[in-house]
Amino acid sequence: VPFDARRGADPRITGARLQLEQDALEVTASLSGLGSAAATARGTATVRRLSLPRWFGFARDLPVGLQHALDALSGHLEFSLDRHGLRVPVLQADVLGMPVHGSGGVADFAAPVIAIDVAGADIDVNRVMPELAGADPHPLVHAGPPAVEAAHGAQGAAPQGGAIPSDEIPDVGYDIRVRAEKAHGWKFDVGGLAFRCSPSREGTLLEFTAASFYGGTAKALLDIVDDY
Repeated sequence: VPFDARRGADPRITGARLQLEQDALEVTASLSGLGSAAATARGTATVRRLSLPRWFGFARDLPVGLQHALDALSGHLEFSLDRHGLRVPVLQADVLGMPVHGSGGVADFAAPVIAIDVAGADIDVNRVMPELAGADPHPLVHAGPPAVEAAHGAQGAAPQGGAIPSDEIPDVGYDIRVRAEKAHGWKFDVGGLAFRCSPSREGTLLEFTAASFYGGTAKALLDIVDDY
């Protein structure tokens, strides 16, 4: 992992790179408050063909088509990281050749929810979720590394001070929101699409809202159970 670290009041890491097969990440960041509870890293990161299903267990629980869409992400982000959470106020990415921009992060590591909120000009929902058009995509398989799996069992409250015992690691949730000025889904062209993907009681909940749908509006809810 080659990098250039410049010593000073606020050390700076320039061009730290990590690559595993297709997944590549390069980070440039400044560090402040090292050795204290206020330690913070602020910087930028560039990703190339990054696979969320490879690294995160929650992505492996998503519909297969959506797993493929999240399997080779490329883009740029600005971030701020401390012991409490990760904030990504600027996020630009390419998903299956469709550019999107927005924000994301994990607000609280003690109760982690990976949040992504992006928008695009024109999105083909059938490419992101081919199951809607009747396709049956092949399951996605990665040789490794193992994804960061969600913990199982009851969650307890985090002890005072934020320390979490290893046997009480909280589940990792997700809240993915996508908006599009224009979109094509199944056999329909819509305007003002808002899409949300989040956990449901039994699996994955997909919410679709179209502000313009052939002279009216439309809303659909799709709950995909774990044995999908």
